[in-house]
Amino acid sequence: MKEGREENPAALPESEGQFRNLSDDVAISIWNEDLSGVYDALEQLRIDGVTNLRQYLTDYPQTVWDMLAMVRVVHV
Repeated sequence: MKEGREENPAALPESEGQFRNLSDDVAISIWNEDLSGVYDALEQLRIDGVTNLRQYLTDYPQTVWDMLAMVRVVHV
């Protein structure tokens, strides 16, 4: 498990309850997305030695589309 991304199973029901209460009171939909795949891809770029992300993504624009495909919708 990645540092700083550990889950606390005991806190999950409370978190879900707060999310449901919030979503009941808004007039627009709220999307809960999992960006962990994007995080992992960015971390791999760092490990591979990429120091200028803006330039890298300019040089390799397909990477942006690949990372967008990694975003997972968890709940709407």
